[in-house]
Amino acid sequence: FEARDALEYILQYPYGCAEQSTSATIPWLALGGYQSLFPDLLSVEKTKEAVQRGVNRLLTMTTEEGGLAYWPGGQEPSLWGSAYGGFMLMRARDAGASVPPEVIDKITAYLSKRLRGLEEEKDLYVITDCAFALYTLAKAKKPEPAYQNLLHAKRDRLPEAARLYTSLAMCLSNTPDVQIKEMLGWKPPAPPEPPRKVASKSKSKKTIPKAVAK
Repeated sequence: FEARDALEYILQYPYGCAEQSTSATIPWLALGGYQSLFPDLLSVEKTKEAVQRGVNRLLTMTTEEGGLAYWPGGQEPSLWGSAYGGFMLMRARDAGASVPPEVIDKITAYLSKRLRGLEEEKDLYVITDCAFALYTLAKAKKPEPAYQNLLHAKRDRLPEAARLYTSLAMCLSNTPDVQIKEMLGWKPPAPPEPPRKVASKSKSKKTIPKAVAK
């Protein structure tokens, strides 16, 4: 019952800004394989309608610059909203939803443009948004390896989320495993310690003092 209540809450997540609209649609895409467990909540028809509704909602947030605004009808694109929403639109497209190809092209072009100047960026929130943009671009088969390498070089100073998003982008970009592991902070396990030697319990011979022997 707890799982059902939680699922019902997730599937009824409120629509609003780009982030909320994306977060309300992602569960429908992620739970497609569990329809037999919750047929009344996750029917094929309900899933299809919910995903297309989320797509249509984001399409009302497109801007002339190509990115997604944070609210319907907005004119200024949001880096985070464009990266997150663009990722969802590609997931929805792959699941069979109707997503205009030119919208994806414009979003990815906007994200690629927003990466310019990343080497000088100091704001960790913006850097994290750029890391998500790298993931979305890699998902679109338009990776930016130079910027992935840039964040890899400064990985020790990045928030955990930025390292994770960059690692995901690298996984989709045929980056060497060792570089991905470094980005995640993975270290090989320490070798096992050698077994300790057990002290011998054999009795030592005792000598009798000469004075006692006399």
